[in-house]
Amino acid sequence: MSESTQISVSAVRRKLGFFDNNYLTSAHWFTDADTDTQVKNWGYPKDFDTSTPYNSSDQNTHQGSSYVNNFVTPIQRRVKFGEYVMEMCRKERVEACEPDDWIVQGTTTKASEIPIGTDVDDLDSGTTAKLADNEDDRHYPRRVAFLRDPSNNKLILDTNGAPVPIGIDSSGQLQYFPYADLNLPLTSNRFDPASSDIRTVDAFNDSNANERPRVQDNALWFQTTGDSSSSNSRSTNKNYNEAEPLFILNDLTKVDVLLPDGSPASYKQGGLEQPILVPVLQIHMPADEWTGNDHNPNDDDSDTDELPTDNDHKNRGIAIERNWIQRATDTTTNVVIAQGDTPPRKTESNGGLENFVRYLETWRKFQSSTNYSKFNHNLSGSLIQYKRSAYATAPWQMMQEDGTSAKNGSIFDYRPYYRIDSTPPGNDDIEGEGMSPFYTPPQRQWGFDVALLSQIPDLFAQTFTSPTATKPNEFFREVSRDDKWVKTLLCAKTVEIEGDGSISSANSENAISDDQRPSGDFCPT
Repeated sequence: MSESTQISVSAVRRKLGFFDNNYLTSAHWFTDADTDTQVKNWGYPKDFDTSTPYNSSDQNTHQGSSYVNNFVTPIQRRVKFGEYVMEMCRKERVEACEPDDWIVQGTTTKASEIPIGTDVDDLDSGTTAKLADNEDDRHYPRRVAFLRDPSNNKLILDTNGAPVPIGIDSSGQLQYFPYADLNLPLTSNRFDPASSDIRTVDAFNDSNANERPRVQDNALWFQTTGDSSSSNSRSTNKNYNEAEPLFILNDLTKVDVLLPDGSPASYKQGGLEQPILVPVLQIHMPADEWTGNDHNPNDDDSDTDELPTDNDHKNRGIAIERNWIQRATDTTTNVVIAQGDTPPRKTESNGGLENFVRYLETWRKFQSSTNYSKFNHNLSGSLIQYKRSAYATAPWQMMQEDGTSAKNGSIFDYRPYYRIDSTPPGNDDIEGEGMSPFYTPPQRQWGFDVALLSQIPDLFAQTFTSPTATKPNEFFREVSRDDKWVKTLLCAKTVEIEGDGSISSANSENAISDDQRPSGDFCPT
């Protein structure tokens, strides 16, 4: 391939229907609906340690995963939604997949070669609500299947240029769901461009549940469209409920097709590209207050024209309620932290000293949206900032102060929030929207470890110094006990630390014995 015809890996992924991440659509990271007695808990991260029973009233018994439970890695939400057939490519890297690699059964059978009426359990690759049958197949890329000409793998389109999704009907069987009524040549209920048997396939019906994909628990959640004539009327027809057909992000090529007798076909043909679907991710919609916690985006009480925004942003839910972030406990460390800091924007902070330590867990003891406390991090040591971070190079605040700015838009054209918690409870301002992902800090009980002053320099400390080129010219003197600074230290009092980490001065006592304290009235009473 010449340099002029090469394209980036990202562009190849787009042509195959993928963004830079596959959003964990093939792995079993979630709680199954039939194994959880509380319906509100299914579809969220499962307990990865089954040896210790999970207690829903004690969220610290939930063992997370560093990949699933960080609230940074984007993961596609699973809710009550229409069920579509998925095809898989048994290659580790999606950009290595060729058109013939996408199969649903056995080793070579494509989705378009499966007859209408095939039972869903006969599909090895699974569906948007059902993982691949073989666990070994669950680490391969999958995508929603669309009708294609099996002879050349090119898309079959309706006269408006919309593709034909392959879904599962109310009987649990494979069916085509075009955006408009479509006459297709079929042989033995399979698409066959050479067939003279032309049959009408009814369009997706938003008013009849029996004429659209059946609704299943834990189905992948996609953006939909309210336009029945075109799948990509993006600006005014976005929806998020299962009663509308899938929204297609990309424009598809469209050419006329001639039947074997030379007459024009009632359908069009596209290219090898894959229609790009728009997922709903956990970082933007972590829970289901929007739908009354019933996981149903088609609920009559929910506004499905757009994800909750502005003053309704709290209806997107809170991440720490749904185990999207691993939980910390009270922790004591004796450590020196030397690292780079994150860059600030011109008009914003870089987080300051209090955020120099990057906490990736949730340190909040969550009881309710109006009742919480924090775990303690007792740190004795030293904090050293000696450069700009080489890894965490993004601004401290992912979203800008002006939450309405177009700069805060996403590749999916809906406004992002990082709803970790309600910070503070019940607040409707930009803080409550979530300007940074992953972050709920502890009660910081930090102090300098004075033992470091007498520690012999080790290999780590030597990296901060260089040998002198001249003879030493350093002198030390012992400060006497009558020095005002020393006397002030000797006046110290003890304090009590409450359970929430706050400091109480009640019943404080002298830190040292009276005979060691300064005489007279030097120390305040």
